[in-house]
Amino acid sequence: MTNGASETRQSLGARLRSQLGSQPLAALPAAPQAQTHVEDDRITTMCRLGEDWIIGIEFVRDELDLDRPVELTILAARSDSDVALTTSVLRAIPLGQLIDAARAVSRDASVLYDAYEAAIAEELIVWTQDARRTGAKRSGLAYAALAARYADLVARGDRKPAETLGAELDMSPVTVSQRIREARQSGLLTPAVPGRASGRLTREAVRLLGDLWMKAHGKVRASKVEEAGDGLD
Repeated sequence: MTNGASETRQSLGARLRSQLGSQPLAALPAAPQAQTHVEDDRITTMCRLGEDWIIGIEFVRDELDLDRPVELTILAARSDSDVALTTSVLRAIPLGQLIDAARAVSRDASVLYDAYEAAIAEELIVWTQDARRTGAKRSGLAYAALAARYADLVARGDRKPAETLGAELDMSPVTVSQRIREARQSGLLTPAVPGRASGRLTREAVRLLGDLWMKAHGKVRASKVEEAGDGLD
C-alpha cells in the first residue's frame, strides 16, 4: 500500500528483506515492539506479527518537518508460506505502535512532536465550547487542528476516528462527522474513500498548521535555552 512513495526507489518489501538479511525471524521484535532503521529523510519500522508475517511501515519528512507514514507492506515470514492474509491479520497490525517507534528514534523529534500535539490540543479547545452560548467562532485554524487530529487517528489505524474524537472533545460522533465533512469541503482533508475511515491533510491544512508548528519549535527552543542556563548555574 503506497502513498507518494518514489517509483524509482527499491520497494519497501525488498528493502525490508535486505535489512533483515540473514537475521532469524525470532530476532525480529514481536508486535507491538518494533525495530527501526533510519536512512536519509526516511525512517522504517518493522515487527513480527505472530510467526507468519512481517509488518513494515515507512515514513518520510513532510512540509511541516514531521515524519508521516507513506508506505505499508506485509511480508510472509517464509517465502514458501501458504498462510492466507486474513482480515484478522490486518486488524492486528499495530499501526499506532509503529508510528510511535518511528517518532521515538530522536529525542528532539519526540519532544517536538509532543509540543506540536499540545499546540493542536489547545486549538481543539474551541470545539468543546458551545458556540451558541459563547459566540465563539471556529476559525480555519480550528478546523485544520480538527482535521490534523482526525488524520492522525486514521493514520494510526483507528477504524472509528469520529467516535474517538467525539470522546476526546465531548461531542457526538454525528457532530464530529459533520465537522469533518466541513473540513473536507474547506479543502483541509483529502476526499473520503467510501466504506472506510480516510483522510490526509492537504497543502492548505499544512499551511494553516504552520503557525502551530512554529509555536512548537519556539517552545522546544525556549526549553533548551532554559536547560542550558540551568546547567551554567
